[in-house]
Amino acid sequence: METQRILMRSLDFVIITSVIWTITADAEEMKSCCTEVSTDYK
Repeated sequence: METQRILMRSLDFVIITSVIWTITADAEEMKSCCTEVSTDYK
């Protein structure tokens, strides 16, 4: 039972990490896109 709990916890950690990583990667792409656009306007 303890092993199952540890597996579930590590699985949650992996899922959360991948979600955060995806969001961060998307945010970085959007940021670079926005800065390119704003520099074009200046």
